Amino acid sequence: MSAVGGIYATNCTGKIDNISLVLGGYSVEQTEAYQSQLALLQKQGHLASAKTSRNGFRRNYKLKNDYFGSRVLLSTVSVSKNGPAVRIEFNPAKIGPSKTKQVLLFVAENVLAGGAKELFEHAKVTRFDVAYDLHGLSLSDAFFWSEKAISSQTFNSVGMRTETLVFNQTKRRQVVVYDKAVEQLIKCGKHSSTPWTRIEVRKRNAGQLSQLKKTKCPMLDFRVSVRKKPSALSETAWVLLKNCIGPATLQSVLAQLPVAKRADIINSFKGHPVSAWNPEKLWKVWPEIVENSGLLSVKGGC
Repeated sequence: MSAVGGIYATNCTGKIDNISLVLGGYSVEQTEAYQSQLALLQKQGHLASAKTSRNGFRRNYKLKNDYFGSRVLLSTVSVSKNGPAVRIEFNPAKIGPSKTKQVLLFVAENVLAGGAKELFEHAKVTRFDVAYDLHGLSLSDAFFWSEKAISSQTFNSVGMRTETLVFNQTKRRQVVVYDKAVEQLIKCGKHSSTPWTRIEVRKRNAGQLSQLKKTKCPMLDFRVSVRKKPSALSETAWVLLKNCIGPATLQSVLAQLPVAKRADIINSFKGHPVSAWNPEKLWKVWPEIVENSGLLSVKGGC
């Protein structure tokens, strides 16, 4: 464990907190076939129409919650003429590996003409979120930063502060940092006895589902550092830096410093990492996380 301001952050492990899969080419016939199957499932009482924020599809359905205990969204009729024919979106961590397999089997057997073989061989991952929880660490206990983030956004919603780092113009990689303890209190009324920070890594266009285990680490350039005063920094500048909570204000303060001094501070941050956050080490168990999620449990011939 790593001590941070008298508080301990335990070693963390990741879980797949959300995944979106798409199937089908860009043909009208294939889209109509999927739409016909989904409409039939709705008529049979398996699906209900779902209202969603703009997600790129005109028809959205959800499987009844009593099937899997969490929302499973099925979408078709893309707003883009080159869009995929159907999309499946759900939270594998929330429903567990057994129900994840059931979700995939339900789609394979009731929607896809090619069944499990089509799902395993042709499903593409348009987005996955992997969540890491640092218990005992609050947003004010550490600096969350990256040299390679091109932009940063800060949101304050119903008392909850959320920081989002964007790593490229297409937003294919994002890291979101927020106070999970506050979120749990607001959404569920649950009180956490210790601080709880969640780091959520979002990866878009991750390739074939069958190759998910081989995904390269999307967070190597994201860092979490202990709030220790760099020797190159004046007391005045340190006061400004200490008041930074999250990447947005941190980057704005660093931008005001001379380039040489900025480099010294960054090197100091690198020398004082929160040991529980080690992206390279954490990603070594990614294949195991994928395997245990149930996402690869449905293959052709099953």
